[in-house]
Amino acid sequence: MTIWESLSAPFRGKEEMKKLLAAVTIGGSDPTSGAGIQSDIKTFRDFQIQCFSIVTAITSQNCSSVHSVFPLSAEIIQSQMKAIFDDLPVGIVKIGMLCHSEQVSAIVEILSSYPSLRVIADPVLLAKNGTSLWLEKDPSNLIQLLFSRVFLLTPNLIEAERLTGLQLTEKYDIMKTLLNLKRMGPANILIKGGHAKGNQCTDYLFDGKETKYFSTPRLATDSVHGTGCMLASAISANLLLGRTLMSSIKISRRYVRKKMKTALSLGKGYLKLMQ
Repeated sequence: MTIWESLSAPFRGKEEMKKLLAAVTIGGSDPTSGAGIQSDIKTFRDFQIQCFSIVTAITSQNCSSVHSVFPLSAEIIQSQMKAIFDDLPVGIVKIGMLCHSEQVSAIVEILSSYPSLRVIADPVLLAKNGTSLWLEKDPSNLIQLLFSRVFLLTPNLIEAERLTGLQLTEKYDIMKTLLNLKRMGPANILIKGGHAKGNQCTDYLFDGKETKYFSTPRLATDSVHGTGCMLASAISANLLLGRTLMSSIKISRRYVRKKMKTALSLGKGYLKLMQ
């Protein structure tokens, strides 16, 4: 039994698998396959979903750091999207690394022709070693252009701070940050708490009315590469399978946790890679 089957067996029906559409991931290329579109493709495949990919940037990185970022033009991104969307049955879109406003405008222009298509956005602003992946001075254009189109926004704590300008130190600050993010337009926000200190790892979901908490004991493991990308993709996969948002998050958190437990130290750097 695969990891996906062991997680999803209690929830999965035969009729669901007959109705599967494809997922599209839009983001950067990571040559380690620990994050970015390579990780997204692996995650969707674990849930038996075909995933097509749109590349926004080519990165040079390894298990130590991101060395270089080479953004692709808005024209190239739109060309990729048109080719995929004109030909293939797209059921959901997951967006990761974007580099500048021109890329965002190009993506939103194509998505405007598909108003019912759900978009999950993981605002990858910084690499784990602190390298900026959003290459403009501030993310205001990203917010203004994209966030109103987003069904679920999944920033980690550091990204939430950069998006709102608020420093997260207490639960009160989390609620204030969630409200600020909601005003930016997304239908739902999931703040990922992996960067927080303490023995518990807590994620916070807000739909504009109610806040839900997902908490598990923190794993005693070294730094793992790509957990945010993997979680957002797993949630996208489960939504495409017809799960509710709550169920999708619960299953996806369990999935990522299992992957973290088996992550490998393959390179010379400090990051482990999930397989």
